[in-house]
Amino acid sequence: MSSVAARLRDNGYDIHLNPRGAAARQFAIRERTVVIRPKPTTQPHDGHLVTVEGLLVELFMEVRALGLMDEGEYFRMFDNLAGYSRISLARLLDYARERRPAGLELQRHIKAEFLKNSALAGSDDKP
Repeated sequence: MSSVAARLRDNGYDIHLNPRGAAARQFAIRERTVVIRPKPTTQPHDGHLVTVEGLLVELFMEVRALGLMDEGEYFRMFDNLAGYSRISLARLLDYARERRPAGLELQRHIKAEFLKNSALAGSDDKP
């Protein structure tokens, strides 16, 4: 990771090598910002590529750790992907469960939204 960080830094990128603690609290997005983290060994993949489910879980964790975007914005993006693309919710929830504690928070949000929508879908507004 350090050699990749050095190479990118030499090419004008603002590099953050696995920011944790104070470094994460001081993190700010600038032009050409790159965060380098180790790839979790359990992250779902298809061949050499990480799946969209794995990316969604990791992005949620980065949103919480580094404040990359508002959580509401993340969930709007999540809803768009889940509503218009084929994602495996089961695979996403399994991976989120492994990425404690933030992954469990993602699970709670998804389940609450799913249960809310299921309740609305089953309700009948007729008297």
